Amino acid sequence: MSTLWKFPDESAVTRRALLVLADLGDQSTPLADMVSERLIKVCQIQHDLDGELAAREASNLRLGRHPGSGVLEAARGFYLDGDLDQVVELYQRVNTEEFPEARSKAAVDLGVLLRHQGRHEEAQELPAADVHPQYCFRLGTDLEGAGRIDEAILAWELVADTDDVTWAVRAHYYLGKAHADRGEIDAAIAAYQRVGVTEDSSFRGRAWYELGCLYQDQGNLALAREAQQRGADVAARLGKDGETVLGGCRLRLAQLAQLAQLAQLATLADDTEDARRRYLDMVDNADRGTAAMGAMMLGGDVKDRRDVAEARRWYQWVIEPGDLFQRELALAHLGELYYWVGDRDQSREFYPRTLDSTRSNPDLVAEAAYQLGEMAGVDGDTDQAVQYLERARETGDATFGPQTSQLLGRLTG
Repeated sequence: MSTLWKFPDESAVTRRALLVLADLGDQSTPLADMVSERLIKVCQIQHDLDGELAAREASNLRLGRHPGSGVLEAARGFYLDGDLDQVVELYQRVNTEEFPEARSKAAVDLGVLLRHQGRHEEAQELPAADVHPQYCFRLGTDLEGAGRIDEAILAWELVADTDDVTWAVRAHYYLGKAHADRGEIDAAIAAYQRVGVTEDSSFRGRAWYELGCLYQDQGNLALAREAQQRGADVAARLGKDGETVLGGCRLRLAQLAQLAQLAQLATLADDTEDARRRYLDMVDNADRGTAAMGAMMLGGDVKDRRDVAEARRWYQWVIEPGDLFQRELALAHLGELYYWVGDRDQSREFYPRTLDSTRSNPDLVAEAAYQLGEMAGVDGDTDQAVQYLERARETGDATFGPQTSQLLGRLTG
C-alpha cells in the first residue's frame, strides 16, 4: 500500500493496481474507503468516466446505498461544474425501471435543469418524482454553492410546495434570501412572510429579522419596527437557540427608534430651512433606506415649486444606485413633474420606466399608464393610447379608473 500510494495519478499502472486492490483487497473500512477515493480521483484525472462510475457504484453499494447512487453522485458533480451535456447523459443512464430510487432522484435533478433551460415539455415527460424534500433542499443548496441561483430557486420551490413543514420552512427562508439578493423584493417578502406564520423556530425568527431589514431599506420604519419586534419575540421564546437572532433584532429596534425620531423631527419642523437641514442630515448619515426617504422629501418639496432641475437631482439620487423601493416612486414623481411642466418627451422617458419597474404599487402604474395613454391620444396614436389605458384600467385604481373609462370611451366610440 505504501508503495502504491507513491505511484503518480496519471499512470495507467496506478489505475490497474487500484482496480485489483478494490476487487481483491480488504473490503473493510477505512482501507476500502481510501482505495475507492484514490481510484475515483485517478479515474477523473485520466478521464476514465466508466472507471469512475464503477468505483463510485462499488463504494456506495458497500455502504448500503441503493443501486445507481454512484452514477447520481458523479452526475451531481458534473452538474455543479457546468458540464451539462455530460449531466443529461448520466442521468439518463439511471432513468430506467432497473434503478427505481436513483431514477426518481435523477428526475428531480434533470427536471430542474430542463426547466431552467426552458425545455418544459421534456421536463414533463420525466417520470413522476417522489423524493424526500430533504433531497430537493440539498440539491438547492448545492446549486447555490455553485453559483447556479436560478436552478437553486427551482429546487427550493419543489420543497416549498410539499407538506413537510420542517423542510418547507427552510426552503421558504432560502427562497427569501435568494430573491432579496437578486433584488426581487416582493418575492422575498412573500417568502419570508410564509415562514413568519409557521411555528416558532430559528428560521421563523430569522425571517422576521430579514423582513425588518427589507422594510427598513424601503424606508418604512413602522413595518420594520413591527417585524423586528416579532422576530425578537420568537427568538426570546427559543432560549439559547434564539440568542443570536434576539441580539440582531434588538440592535435594529434601537436603530429604528433613533431613525423614527429623526424622521418625525424633520416632518414636524415648522421652519422650512430647518426641515431641509434635517432631510439633508438623513441623506448624509442614515442607512440607505432612510437616506432615500430623506432624498424623496427633498425632491417632493422642490417638485411642488416646479423646480425641475433640483427635483431631478434628488430623484436621480434615489434612482441611479438602483434603490429597491423608493426608486419606483422617484420615477413616477419625475414622470408627473415633467407632465406638469409640459415636457412630453421627458415625461415619456420616465413614465414607461415606472411601468417596467413597479410591481407592488398599482396606483403608480395606473397614473403612468393613464398619462401615457392621454398623451398618445392627443398625438393621434389611438392604438397605443388604448393599450396604455387598458393597462391603467386593469389596476382597478379608484382614482384613475373613472377617468380611464371615459377616455377609452371617447377614443373607441
